Amino acid sequence: MRIGLCLYGYGPQFMTDPAEHIDLQPIVRWLSRVVHVQQYPQGTTVGYNRTYCLSRDSLLGVVPAGYGDGYPLALSGRGSVELGLESSRGRTVPILGKVNMDQIVIDLTDCPVPVGTVVRVINWDNTSACALHHLAGQAESTCYEMLCRLPPRLHRTYLP
Repeated sequence: MRIGLCLYGYGPQFMTDPAEHIDLQPIVRWLSRVVHVQQYPQGTTVGYNRTYCLSRDSLLGVVPAGYGDGYPLALSGRGSVELGLESSRGRTVPILGKVNMDQIVIDLTDCPVPVGTVVRVINWDNTSACALHHLAGQAESTCYEMLCRLPPRLHRTYLP
């Protein structure tokens, strides 16, 4: 049996059936913050190659997390993040356009928040839309690969 993934609270069940119970608690959480918020009119294009066109006037936020940080390019226009730290699960907002090297653009229209708001890119709550196994599935990847993608440039805090 390979135990490496278990060190992070994930086991082989996340490869096949996340609902299958083994007593592991995920310990990886990726936090960032909203660094820019701005209103844009309907018709504005977002992301590399202008891949997303706003269907309504929208409030957009920029989060410094991109494929250079290990966030999969495959989640362009498909991924989401959670806002806030108040509970184990926050308000989920979509990523618009392509994932950039160093940032993602999120739709804050229905959940306006100020610059500085905490964003959960990966949540350690397995029921979250931003749980590692959910993101891996959306990216057609695995928890193993997702964890290996996280480069040394990401700040790490180790808790006792």
